[in-house]
Amino acid sequence: MTTPPPDRGHEPDEDAGSPTGFDEHEQRLFEMLDEYVERGQIDGSKVESPENFPELPRLLDCLSSLESLAEIADPHPPAPPEFGQTLIWDATDGDDSPARHGSSTFNLEDRPFGPYRLIEQIGSGGMGVVYKAEHLSLRSVVALKMIRSRQLATAEEITRFYREARAAAGVSHPNIVAVHDVGEYDGHHYLSMDYVEGQDLASLLRNGPLEPDRAAEILMQVARAADYLHRQGVVHRDLKPSNILLDTDGRPRVTDFGLAKVFDTDDSQTRTGTIIGTPAYMSPEQASGKASAVSPLSDVYSLGAILYEMLTGQPPFRYDNPLDTLLSVIESEPTPPSRLRPGIPADLERICLTCLEKDPERRYPSAGALADDLQRVIADQPITLPATSWWHRLARWIRREPELVSRCLGIIPAATIIQVNYHLSNDINIVDHTLVMLALLLWLLVAVTLQKLQNRLSAPRLIPAAWCIADATFFTLSVAFGARQPIELLMIGYPALIVASGLWFQVRLVWLMTAVSLVGFDVLLLTCLAPNTPRQYPWMYAAALIAIGAIVAHQVRRIRILSDLFERRSG
Repeated sequence: MTTPPPDRGHEPDEDAGSPTGFDEHEQRLFEMLDEYVERGQIDGSKVESPENFPELPRLLDCLSSLESLAEIADPHPPAPPEFGQTLIWDATDGDDSPARHGSSTFNLEDRPFGPYRLIEQIGSGGMGVVYKAEHLSLRSVVALKMIRSRQLATAEEITRFYREARAAAGVSHPNIVAVHDVGEYDGHHYLSMDYVEGQDLASLLRNGPLEPDRAAEILMQVARAADYLHRQGVVHRDLKPSNILLDTDGRPRVTDFGLAKVFDTDDSQTRTGTIIGTPAYMSPEQASGKASAVSPLSDVYSLGAILYEMLTGQPPFRYDNPLDTLLSVIESEPTPPSRLRPGIPADLERICLTCLEKDPERRYPSAGALADDLQRVIADQPITLPATSWWHRLARWIRREPELVSRCLGIIPAATIIQVNYHLSNDINIVDHTLVMLALLLWLLVAVTLQKLQNRLSAPRLIPAAWCIADATFFTLSVAFGARQPIELLMIGYPALIVASGLWFQVRLVWLMTAVSLVGFDVLLLTCLAPNTPRQYPWMYAAALIAIGAIVAHQVRRIRILSDLFERRSG
C-alpha cells in the first residue's frame, strides 16, 4: 500500500482521527485508490466506487488523464519486458543501427524460447533486437535476432526480416556471420546466427581512426567477403561499420543482410525511386533512388566509405540532416583523407578515392580487385591503379569545392572583361577602374579564405552566412565603383544571389541574402541611379527582390519538411 500524500505545509490538527493527519474518510479513500491501482496492474479489474465515496471517480479520471499525458510526452517508451524477463536499463549511446557492446547492459532471467534459452540482450536497432542464446539440444551459443514488436511489426518489416534470412542462409565464408535457423515462436519471428564475441567496427572507431595498416587489413577481409557475396548473386546494399563485427582475434565478420538484393529473386524494394541504405555510406546511385543501377559496384563504394572513416575518423559525408548528406553523396567530392590526417600513404588514399568515384565505371571493377590492391599495400608492393589525369583531378576539385569554383567562374571572367574594356576605352577613370579591380580581387581572396575555413573539421556554422554577406557586399562595391549609366543590366545580380543562396537549403540564409541585397540596392540607389529614374522603379525592384526571397525560402522550407519526414521514417 502506498503512503498517503505528505503534509501540505501545516501541522495536523490535534483532534485528527488519523495519525497521518487525514480523517478516516480520506484514509479509506486512499486505501481504495491503492487497491484500484494494485488490482488493475495485476488482472486489469476495477474497483467499484461506493456511493459514500463520490470523490473516487474524479480521482480515477485524473489518474487516467495523467497516464494519457505521459503517453503524449513519450510516444515511444521502451518496450515492456517480454517472456517474463527482468530488464535493468543503463544509458547507452543511440545509433541508427544495431549496436553491440563488449559487456551487456541488460540482465535477463533465463527463459526458454522455443529450442533456445535466452541468456542476455546484446544489441538492438530500430526494428530488431538481438539476444545471446543457447540451443537447448546442441548446447551451442548463438545470436538470436527477432523483430522487436510482434504486435506492431508491419508486413514490410517481416518481409525484410525473412529476406535477410534467405540472403544469409546460402553463404558460407569465414568473414560472414552464418545463419543457422529461421522461424517463429509465440508470434515472434526469429533467426539464429553465429555468436561473435567482441564488438562492432563502429564501436572501435568511436575511439578514433585506425592505423593505416590495420585499416587496410580489416577492409581487405571485408572486401573478400563482399566479393564472395557478389559471386553468389547477392549485393549487401548496407555495408557500414556497425554491420561489421570484430571477434576476439580482430577478424571482421559481415552481418545484417536486411537490405540485401538477390538478383535471381523478385525484390519489390528495388523499384526506381526507393532510397535504400544508410546515407553516409550509400553509393550515389542508391542516394539518387536509381535502384535499377544498384550493382556490386555499389558495395565497392560503401567499402571506400568505410575505409575513409577508418583512416580519418569520420565518413566522407555526414551532416545533421540526411538531405544534406544525400546531396553531398550525389554531387560533392570528399576531402582527401591526407588533408584531414597527414601521413596516410598515398596509395591507400588513391584506393579510397577510387572506391568513392561518382561514376561506377571509374571504381574498382570488383570487390576482389579492391582486396588485391589492399593486399599489395600491406605487402608494400605497387598497386594496379593507373595515374589520375589532370582533367579528372580538376573535375574532382570542382565537385569538392563548388562554392569557390562558382565564385571564380563569376569573378575571373568579369575582371577579364573589365580589364579588356579599360584598355580599349579612353574615357574610363583610372581611379574607378582600380577600385573595381581591387574589389574583385578582395572578393576572390575572401572566397578562398572562406572555402579553407569551410573545409576544416570544425568549420563554424556561420561560414554560409559569411558567404552570403561577402557576395552581396562585394557585388555592390563592384557595381558602385565601376558602373556607367545605365546600370539596369547589372541589377540581375541581386536576384541571382538570392536564388543561389537557396542551394544551402537554409531558410534563414535566404532571408539574410534578401536583406543584404536590399541594403546593397539602397546603396546603389543613392550613388549610381540616374536622377531621372521614375520614382516607382526602385520600389518595384525592391518588391521583386522580396518576392523572389519569399518564393525561394518557401521552396527551401518545403524541401526541409520532406527531408525531416524522410529522417523520421528511416529512423
